[in-house]
Amino acid sequence: MGYQSVIFDLDGTLIDSIHDIKDAINDALKEIGIPLSYTSDEVAHKLIGAGADNLMHRALGKYDKEETWAKLKESYMPKYKAYQGRSTKEFDGIKEALMEMKSKGVSLFICTNKPHELAKIIVEKIFGDDMFVDVLGQKPGAPVKPNPLIVEHFRTQYGLDMKYTLYVGDSKIDLETANNAGVDSCLVTWGYETYTRELMDKATFVINEVKDLLKIVL
Repeated sequence: MGYQSVIFDLDGTLIDSIHDIKDAINDALKEIGIPLSYTSDEVAHKLIGAGADNLMHRALGKYDKEETWAKLKESYMPKYKAYQGRSTKEFDGIKEALMEMKSKGVSLFICTNKPHELAKIIVEKIFGDDMFVDVLGQKPGAPVKPNPLIVEHFRTQYGLDMKYTLYVGDSKIDLETANNAGVDSCLVTWGYETYTRELMDKATFVINEVKDLLKIVL
């Protein structure tokens, strides 16, 4: 028997959004007069993963003061929302794999550190409004992953059997989230992490291609 439910991370797992995030943070830094900018690779490996607030703290570096951070947030968040549909798209084969799992009765969920409102917008734009049972992002005042709060919500709200639930993500934070929630983990290597042997050894499964996810789940 395969998995009954699959919980996905979003950025770096289902969608390639790094270029839009990079443009938004660089334009916001420039707008508030901070002489820093980042490449897509730097954003992927140094800034993202722990939510928008932490991304902005990391992006400011030595300029990270409370007042400066507040100015950056005021500039960045509208740009983050406006830019996220420019070049963001699903990774090759993802949509077809999701449809195959859904057709076999697998319940699909998204658990992301992206701000909740923005996660809902981009997921509906790319995947429609009925692919996933539920999509939850980070809400103001709520803890971010690897806190398993969202996974726990899915469990209690939808009666998930954790023995038959798989968490799929592209990062160390995702593996820690799965472990904290007590579910199996699948690390995808097409995302934004540095995939060391030490990291991969912590996952229940490691996959390099989308088609391998179907073999695990089904």
